[in-house]
Formats: sequence, C-alpha cells, structure tokens
Amino acid sequence: MSASTGLALDATLPCGTDVADLLDDVIENRPTSPHAQRCLDCQTVTRTLGGRWRTVRAAARAPVPEPAGLRARLVAALHADGTGDPLRVDGERGTLLLGPRVVTQLARRAARQVTVVRPGAVRYTEGRLSIEVAVRYGADIDAAAAAVRDRIARELADQLGIAAPGVDISVTDVFVAGGA
Repeated sequence: MSASTGLALDATLPCGTDVADLLDDVIENRPTSPHAQRCLDCQTVTRTLGGRWRTVRAAARAPVPEPAGLRARLVAALHADGTGDPLRVDGERGTLLLGPRVVTQLARRAARQVTVVRPGAVRYTEGRLSIEVAVRYGADIDAAAAAVRDRIARELADQLGIAAPGVDISVTDVFVAGGA
C-alpha cells in the first residue's frame, strides 16, 4: 500500500479496474475509459491519483539549482585524469614518459585484483596516485587499503620496473559480497 495515497498500486477495485491502469491514465494525461467515467470507485481513485501526480509534475518543473563550484570541480577532475605531468621512467636505453591515463589504468587494473575492493575514480597528479574504493562489508579496511597499495606497487614494478608513486586511498563506499 502506498503511504502517500492510501492505495496499493497492484490493487484491483471492486469494479475490476486495476489501480495501476488508472495511474497510467493519470501519468499519460489520457482520458479515462467510459467505465471509469461512470464508476464512483474509479472516479475517486482517479481524483486522488491526479492530485498526487500534480504535485509530482510541479516538482519536476521546479528548477534545481546547480551546486556551488560544481562546474569547476568537474573540469578539474577531467583534467586531473588525463592531463598533467607524465610519470618519468629512466632506463638504460632512454627515458619513457607515461601519461596520467596510462598510470591510472595500470593502478585501476591492479586494484581490481584485490577481491575485497572495487575501484572507483583513479587520478594521477603531482606525482601521486589517488584512488577511491568501495570495500566489502566486514573486511578490514586498513588491510584492504594496504593490499591495494601493495598490488599497485607490484603491478608497476612488474610492468615498468619502477617503484610506485605515493598512493592515497579514499574508502567511499561499502558493498555486500555477491551484491551488485
């Protein structure tokens, strides 16, 4: 039963009309059937749903103010993920410069190998990696963060033969094992 209307949307009225069908008519702004125009139960429910739906329509039309600084944060995030100083790898035969996207992709791939975390945003700026992760509910958060740092260090050592830059980890969410 819907708390706001007192109606169960899967209910059938005494006349045999489904409440969901009446709601569809209200949402789509369609005229009701000839039966609903004559039936007192259908008229009452249609009026109730129509009043509630007017509130929804009014809310949908209301402008939503943009949070202060949102555009600047978005632009900064876009730039941080794909631009900036490359990671410099000096070798015997020359220097390899890796763009920030390469570094973030390697870090994300490494973090995915830690079973108790799900990586989110990864950034490489000013010689440091920043990674946001969700940690499985019940897992030791400190151990999970250490495992991510260790896995990234091993991945960069294996792939590039270098020590990992500093890795800052932010735990931004939790998830239940087996859940979406």
